[in-house]
Amino acid sequence: MQFEKEKKYLIVSEREYGSLVFLFKKKNPLFDIQWMHPEQVYDELGFVYQKDPIPYLLKKQKYDYSQCRKLLSILRIGDLSKQNEYCSLLEELDQNQFLKRDDLGILKFKNKMVLLLEEEENFELHEFLNRKGISWINLTLEDLGLKKKYDEVNPPKILEFDHKFLQYSYLFSDIRKRILEDEKVKDKITILVKDQQDIFYINYFSSLFKLESRMKLRIPFVANEEVAKAIHTIFKNKSFVLDESQDEAVSYLIKIIKTYDLAAIPSFDFAYSCLMEILATKTLSYAYHEKGLLFTNTFDFTFDENELIYVTNFQHDDFYKEYDDNNLLSDDQLEEIGVNPSYVKTKMDRRKKLNYVQYHSFVFLSRVLLHLKDKIYASQFLSEMKWTSRKQKGLNEDGVYTLDAKKMMNAYFKDINHDKPDNEYRNYHHQYQKIKHKISQSSYSFSRLDNYFKCPFYYYLESVLKLSNKDVGENDKLAIYRGNLIHAIFEDIYTRSYADFDKAYDEIFTLKYQEIKEDAEKSGYSFSPKEEVSFAFVYKWLKDLIKIVLTHKEHSNIVEEKAEEEITFTLKDNEDVYSFKGRIDKLVYTQGASKQRYYTIIDYKTGSSGSFDLKKCFLGGSLQLPIYYLALKEKENYELTHNGTDHFGGFGIQHTYFPSSIPVSKEHIYGKESIMNQICIAQGIIYLDEDYVLSFDNTFKADAMQKGGKYRKGKPSFSSNKDSSLLSDCKYTLDQFIEDVKCGAITSLRKIKENDFSISPTATKLGPHGDEPCQYCHYKDICYHAKADVRDISDEISKHFVLKKDISTTEEDE
Repeated sequence: MQFEKEKKYLIVSEREYGSLVFLFKKKNPLFDIQWMHPEQVYDELGFVYQKDPIPYLLKKQKYDYSQCRKLLSILRIGDLSKQNEYCSLLEELDQNQFLKRDDLGILKFKNKMVLLLEEEENFELHEFLNRKGISWINLTLEDLGLKKKYDEVNPPKILEFDHKFLQYSYLFSDIRKRILEDEKVKDKITILVKDQQDIFYINYFSSLFKLESRMKLRIPFVANEEVAKAIHTIFKNKSFVLDESQDEAVSYLIKIIKTYDLAAIPSFDFAYSCLMEILATKTLSYAYHEKGLLFTNTFDFTFDENELIYVTNFQHDDFYKEYDDNNLLSDDQLEEIGVNPSYVKTKMDRRKKLNYVQYHSFVFLSRVLLHLKDKIYASQFLSEMKWTSRKQKGLNEDGVYTLDAKKMMNAYFKDINHDKPDNEYRNYHHQYQKIKHKISQSSYSFSRLDNYFKCPFYYYLESVLKLSNKDVGENDKLAIYRGNLIHAIFEDIYTRSYADFDKAYDEIFTLKYQEIKEDAEKSGYSFSPKEEVSFAFVYKWLKDLIKIVLTHKEHSNIVEEKAEEEITFTLKDNEDVYSFKGRIDKLVYTQGASKQRYYTIIDYKTGSSGSFDLKKCFLGGSLQLPIYYLALKEKENYELTHNGTDHFGGFGIQHTYFPSSIPVSKEHIYGKESIMNQICIAQGIIYLDEDYVLSFDNTFKADAMQKGGKYRKGKPSFSSNKDSSLLSDCKYTLDQFIEDVKCGAITSLRKIKENDFSISPTATKLGPHGDEPCQYCHYKDICYHAKADVRDISDEISKHFVLKKDISTTEEDE
């Protein structure tokens, strides 16, 4: 199309093209050009909502929030001549002064040539202009002088990778090559990613390729921790009243509640569902690092011919969208009233993405296999374009690596091909330590310190980057939610009395299950029939298990029980002070025949994992229960041992779950003995004193206490005599054990403070090469390369306890 100087033009386009129109106008100042967004067209020729009608509509409880938004758009744009219900609603809003019309708006379209830029599919805009008697002409980006970089003959580069490790190694290598050729390129590169789960790869390869990186993400509003707590309070109290908060996000939440007057809606459930719909449309800005290559999930359509874009993720709503409007009107009904149906919206989004690709420098890094998932995310957009991709195998030979990166990649490929290691491979060590990421931990977790022993890198992922729950498999997520539910129910058991156990159990299970389900859905994990069936089984067997746990009192002299008690503990060395915070799952207080009170520490494990191994404590493993014991010796926790007058009876792990190996009767009922064998406290330490033992479990046999009873097995044990041994094969007293615990904890804490997060998963048994013993995190395909990388602690344990035996023997000989 040729523009003429004597004519006036009105260009209508989506906002994404607005900057391009202004650029064209700047280059051609003699042309009389005005730009307008379709929404402005509807404003000028129709009406605007001078105040938000949604609060008014919500009080009617006929439409929810999302339906209200779509309804208001239909009322403004659609042809309502045959829609009596909507015509009457529009009239009602008009009478209540929600609408404002511009009678002179039509003048802005008079004597102007209306050009629709890249709006060929916009059915509702065409229909709206036709009804208003305004003619129009289609305009393309090429009419504005923009030259395509790609066409059908020369499509953009699309590379396929098996997994993210290869994808990111190629990405950084290709970028480094470009920057070395022209340093100015660095500021024009954008990498589109999914979300925070990619932060590990970005950190890892940034360090390897000596390229600084930053992340600029939009994250869900409900992901804010304070907002999540506030929402939980609203649901729990069934009230929208919140205390004023200094937190900016919570203040905004309170403002939303007031804006939509949710407290005035009679039905709380309806109002709450509307609140969740509103919040689903809100996001927060998240920035990680201040400078470097830009990684983002915010798609920006600003046209810049010098920009280079890498796309690493093609899931819908990230790069390409599919629309669905069936919750209010069907596509056929929308077409009848001249409003864009869902498939038209999808076509319009496809056009915008296609234009964006055709006029930019693009590199598609496609088909990424996510960790431990068989599902490959390909792009429907790319398949619709019928662009071909090529498999990217091996190293990016055209790229530029640092020496470390080259060695790392060579080592990786030698390992996956099971090649024999050469000298370079033997010298390779993939330690991920002395990282630049700043760690600010004012307190440490009792349970997570064990993770450093399992693998320092695992601790880094979970406690520093906090990635553990963001990149776990579906089965792992289900186990996490199941564990949270069981813990919550057990906490309730010991905080109130039940007049009718079955009725109370049904109530608390339903309540806690609903809370767990909603928390899961907020994080993007939807419960399918698989989860529903799994929790139905939990409901059945957990009731039987709890009843048997409660019968513990029938075989003991329990005087008091406490659950989820918060404790603090401070561990000191010559260099620093380390503060801990945590919760003890259960404290059982018993009284012996001597009238002496005892306390027993119990930690629940709601899955097959979780154990206590006394022999690992000196290395920093199995520290949670011993640190609970140390914490209760501190004055700040004295009230939990009645000012230190209660005697320590022992600690142990209680498995509160049903493995598949538990025998079931012909009637498909779990037998009491089967459950008892499962939940008895078998791992821990016990005070081998008849007065305590019988106070905790009177089924113990006084003449054979080491064999245990119904609720507590007997080993390892200690007595009031300090010379007694916790181990049968060497002299190892309780005092020595506690010193080992302190040393093991401090060793780990010092290394954490020094940012020492080497990749060395701990194992006691190693299979042949290729059988990965590491089961701690979901990054084995990156960090585990060879059997030699795994820390085998069997020799360390043997040397430690043989050494103690030699010392004690020498002392006795003297």
